[in-house]
Amino acid sequence: MKIWVTGFGCSANLAETEQIKGYLSAQNVQLVSNPRLACRIIIHSCGVKKATEFKIKRRVQELKKANPKAQIIVSGCLPKINFSLLEHESNLIQAGPELESITQHLSLSSNSFSPLLPIKPANHFVSMIPIATGCLSNCSFCGTKKAKGTLQSHSIPTIQSRFEQDVKKGIKEFWLTSQDNGCYGFDLKTNLPQLVNALLSSTENFRIRIGMLSPHYIERYLDDFIELFSDKRIFKFVHLSVQSGNNRILKLMRRAYSVEQFESTVQELRQKIPGLSLSTDIIVGFPTETEKEFLDSVELVKYLQPDVVNIARFGLRPNTLAEQLPDMIDREKTNRSHLLSRVCRNLLLKKNLALIGKKETVLISEKAKHHGFIGRTNSYRPVVVPHAVLGTFSTVHIREAFPHFLKGVLEKEMLNPLLAKPA
Repeated sequence: MKIWVTGFGCSANLAETEQIKGYLSAQNVQLVSNPRLACRIIIHSCGVKKATEFKIKRRVQELKKANPKAQIIVSGCLPKINFSLLEHESNLIQAGPELESITQHLSLSSNSFSPLLPIKPANHFVSMIPIATGCLSNCSFCGTKKAKGTLQSHSIPTIQSRFEQDVKKGIKEFWLTSQDNGCYGFDLKTNLPQLVNALLSSTENFRIRIGMLSPHYIERYLDDFIELFSDKRIFKFVHLSVQSGNNRILKLMRRAYSVEQFESTVQELRQKIPGLSLSTDIIVGFPTETEKEFLDSVELVKYLQPDVVNIARFGLRPNTLAEQLPDMIDREKTNRSHLLSRVCRNLLLKKNLALIGKKETVLISEKAKHHGFIGRTNSYRPVVVPHAVLGTFSTVHIREAFPHFLKGVLEKEMLNPLLAKPA
């Protein structure tokens, strides 16, 4: 049986995609690198955004044209969120978000997603470790809760075992990922700082990136969370999702905090974690959002000046509370998205320009799309360098700045220009 596997969506979904590949390989299934060679194709899908849905549907149609005989299995969140999108596609099976639903269709022994499953990593220098599935929130716009359900955390010993295995392999960059890291462990009478402290008991040199958190959860352990960043092995990077800068919209979204609470948390984090990079998310065009309420989000971004802003145009998700509200015309959503994007680009460029001439320690963990390598500073800013060795720490001098990344040169190449010449 020849199978080709691909994944869409967040880092948690991509981590599951790695587990699907690893589990199939352990079951002696032949994984192929070209979908045209496969007898079955697995798409581990995402349904959090309408745009991603359409991207997956287009991909299904492309794959059917390229390999009309292959059976396609769509797993992940999309079948639970919007089953009707692919309901009438021929030679296509919609499975659930669980690994068991895939193995059942392949007549393989059943198993569940776990950090301890074998994996086939997309990047051999980065370990994506899923620490939980599901969440404890009930946001009015989100379909993922319907797919993933309530919080189910993996135990600290389970996560630590996977972590230690990867440390022994020489991996230096680790991502802790889930639908919401902020509520990790609440179902097990533990929490995120206790998990991270267990991982930091290792004496090896590495970097841990803590994934997205909801603001109201970290308030429960904020002091302990801040203390984690005293260890240089934690990237000084916090992804704290705000979604809107207006309290009425936050209430409609069923977010369990106010703008003022978010601002207070960010200010405390920045005060006590020097050099912190803040990432956040903004939804524009939420149903009934007025222009003034949208501009509240713009003003919040200008005031807090995050280092990363993920902007999403609102798209109705089936069977959510927000679906019952009057949707905004797409043109207005697009205009608002473009305005906020311009504001963010200007802010980010100004912040990055201030880093030109600085010297940073970076962890080189991936190849750039066109040429060179990408390293991450201690605050998780991406720096592109022309030459490097993957999986190593290097000192880099920043030479150029752009809104979303920096360019630099290794210090040893500045000291010895001959090193910069390709072999």
